[in-house]
Amino acid sequence: MALVVILLGIGADVARAHNSYDSSTPADGDVLGVSPSEWTITFAKEVPLDSALAEIITADGVRADLGAALAGPQSNVIRFVLPENLSGAIGLRWKLIGQDGHVVSGRVGFTVDPTITTPGAVPPSTPTTTANTEEAPQFSDTNPAPEPVRWLVRLAVYVALLVLAGLVVSELFIAQGTMRSERGSLLLRVSGSTLTVGSWLQLLLLLGDIHGTSIFEAVGKLSDSFDSTALGMTTSRLFVGITVLCVSFVQFAESDEGRVSRSMIGLLGLFGLALAFTGHSRSRAWPVLGVPADVAHTAAIATWLGGLAILLLVVLPMVDDRDALETFRRFGRLATIAVPVMIGTGVVQTLRLHGGITTLFSQTHGRVLLLKLVLVVGMLALANKSRKLNLRRIADEAGRVATRRQQLTRAALTECAVGGTVMAVTAILVTSNFG
Repeated sequence: MALVVILLGIGADVARAHNSYDSSTPADGDVLGVSPSEWTITFAKEVPLDSALAEIITADGVRADLGAALAGPQSNVIRFVLPENLSGAIGLRWKLIGQDGHVVSGRVGFTVDPTITTPGAVPPSTPTTTANTEEAPQFSDTNPAPEPVRWLVRLAVYVALLVLAGLVVSELFIAQGTMRSERGSLLLRVSGSTLTVGSWLQLLLLLGDIHGTSIFEAVGKLSDSFDSTALGMTTSRLFVGITVLCVSFVQFAESDEGRVSRSMIGLLGLFGLALAFTGHSRSRAWPVLGVPADVAHTAAIATWLGGLAILLLVVLPMVDDRDALETFRRFGRLATIAVPVMIGTGVVQTLRLHGGITTLFSQTHGRVLLLKLVLVVGMLALANKSRKLNLRRIADEAGRVATRRQQLTRAALTECAVGGTVMAVTAILVTSNFG
């Protein structure tokens, strides 16, 4: 954490997050002598035209949807044709879905006063680009689900991913037979179901955000599931979840455990890749590092926390005290690889998203990230305690072995509890803003 703070202090400027508003013509607060024929908005990044919605509020308070967005001279500029002969105070509102699936919106207000002549006025003219005659989706502030519901869905997906990764890690490196055990099979099916249902809900929420509809109405928009990178990756996560769920109900022999585990690694890797494309991994500085760093970070924390959770829930109840100590040692060797990867990729992501130490305190995302860093430091301290307990030499007496098992179990339970809090904070980070 100290290393991160030092590096942040000398960080360079970074690009804007997600997509964000840059400028508008007419600009907010303009007083124009003539009615403008179109509204031009410039954003920081490329705008998917199909996701852009806008409405106008005239001086008498009447609201009307503007037509479909028109392409501007650059990919980050969009235009809307305005009604003729506007007069008085005019309000304009826009909403769009960025390439990473995040919803951004805003408003602009200007005044048309025919009694004055303003040098910056936009005179009426015919748009230089042929208007899109397709009917634009109706502008709506309809929220398919409140943020607490979205947070719960994200958290459930993260936990399911960690449990599945933990089952695979345990099967391959800690205790063979984990996935075929009674508890392991149950967790495999529950987590596969959670991954599928959670991904399905997230796809409907994203479609609802784009089209301004409820979750139920978004079902009718499934034909748009691959219309953008964010939609395509969210849909891909759903397909992976369905495949994992199908695998969880297959009865496989002991000789097939390795093959099934390796298949699960591939599926979870695809899920992690798709997950990276719908978060902050493609935002701000060094985007080329964002996706691989995000995938590696997710894999490392899933190995650490997921492996620890499965160790506690599935493996320890099936073994005696001395075998329990051996499983802790095996997990410890695995964690010595996962933890440095988690820390290294976490440093990369923090430096990418924040170019200076002040943003950790002044921006919402920075403050939430700072909380996550503090919690991770706590987890590392607990892990270090467990490591020291593992390395301490003990006598052969059964009582000493049983005591060591209890000590390690308590430390691991506390570590898991802190890790659960880290997952909850991570679910908040996905949509927290940089303002």
